[in-house]
Amino acid sequence: MKIPELTPRMMRDWLLEEDSARLEQLWYMANFVRERKVGQDVFLRGLIEFSNRCARNCTYCGLRAANGDIARYSLSERDMIGCVGVALELGIGTLVMQSGEGVALETEQLLRFFRFVRHEKKMALTLSVGELSDVEFLAFREAGVNRYLLRFETSNKALYNHIHPAKKNCVEGNQKNGNHTDSDRIRMLRKLRELNFEVGSGVMVGIPGQTVDDLVNDLLLFRELDLDMVGIGPYMPHPETPLALEFEDHKSSYVCSNRELLTYKMIALTRIILPDANIPSTTALATLNREHGRVLGLQRGANILMPNITPQEYRSEYSIYPEKAGTSMGPDDSYAAAVSAIAQAGRTVGAGKGDSLRYLARKGNH
Repeated sequence: MKIPELTPRMMRDWLLEEDSARLEQLWYMANFVRERKVGQDVFLRGLIEFSNRCARNCTYCGLRAANGDIARYSLSERDMIGCVGVALELGIGTLVMQSGEGVALETEQLLRFFRFVRHEKKMALTLSVGELSDVEFLAFREAGVNRYLLRFETSNKALYNHIHPAKKNCVEGNQKNGNHTDSDRIRMLRKLRELNFEVGSGVMVGIPGQTVDDLVNDLLLFRELDLDMVGIGPYMPHPETPLALEFEDHKSSYVCSNRELLTYKMIALTRIILPDANIPSTTALATLNREHGRVLGLQRGANILMPNITPQEYRSEYSIYPEKAGTSMGPDDSYAAAVSAIAQAGRTVGAGKGDSLRYLARKGNH
């Protein structure tokens, strides 16, 4: 089967397509490319939400500094080492370390932990803690962090600036890189590439004020950045955020009202334009469609799942959005749910670290 090269017009047409029979063609193409390029394996990442402390006041996120309704926490080094043991017992070869912005633990403590995971336990490490200085990126890379996830959220600069307040609206002293702007993150993603990280980014679908043309531009930026990993999830309103009020005014718009379907379309189109990238079926999808979301993501181009191995007592406080899927599960149950979804999608659990084939090809190792 020959898959046509997607033009911006074709991307836009697919994003606007509502005929289910036609959409089956898109799902088939994405699944065909996925099977041919990255195979049947679905690789698991053990997600550790190691701190919900955040210095930013992004208008969409429940972890925003102004939200006083959540109990703030940071896992101890001992807690994190315990999570490593859980991952290894489950056969998971990659950790995804995630927190709010503004590193919650002392940097040297994090560096020591990363060296332990990478060099003693031989696991892959993905870090997602927002914007950092070039010096910090380099320090984490030298400590063994080999993957970094920094979502640019939307390619629409005005919309980005609307949902990410500038320095004057953030907690004093925590903004290291100037105003929180789209161009900063794009520069950082390019710097991460220079530092030899596997580079991941992504967007939210269904942001109030977002348009189909914005989503097309997101896809074009994925391709321009030549991303190794792409995370795409639906926007989930959190009642303790300013953007949730805007969502009420926009929820009948095409993008907001169709954000689940558009997320599947974005996953499928991303698989076609970046055929050997790693693409997760996200927790946000599983939250929006608890019965089928994770499986449908896998069937429409995704090849990654991230069972949550954060200690259960902290899960409910990592409330980026409310009623997040898996909050009540322990690590074993979260892992079992991921394995079940893989079986339902007719796929197999991948062994090992599941490096991005796009990254390996660029480095001449594949």
